[in-house]
Amino acid sequence: MDISVRYEKDVKTVRISGDINLLDIDRVQRVLAWPEQCREIRFDLAEVDFVNTSFVNMLCALHNKNPQRKLSAINPSEFVRHIFSLTQVDSFVTVIVPAVWETGELATAY
Repeated sequence: MDISVRYEKDVKTVRISGDINLLDIDRVQRVLAWPEQCREIRFDLAEVDFVNTSFVNMLCALHNKNPQRKLSAINPSEFVRHIFSLTQVDSFVTVIVPAVWETGELATAY
């Protein structure tokens, strides 16, 4: 698993590639630890094909710690969206899937 972070004002974007499993959660949590005050965390999951319950549990813990903070998952795979739906993570994580409209312009569908 590879992970990178970008900060813009009070928004943190965490880009992850590869599978997210129990062995990788500590790395993700270390990245999320600072800065604590961001109002939104975006997870770019375009290159993630698999997540297990440790990632779901981490998202739940993030939400429970600060329910006002916005959490988003950008372009998750069909499998990841299915896991989010089954576990109801999609009730507090906004799932953003790029869509190409008839004009050919990239838009965001929720």
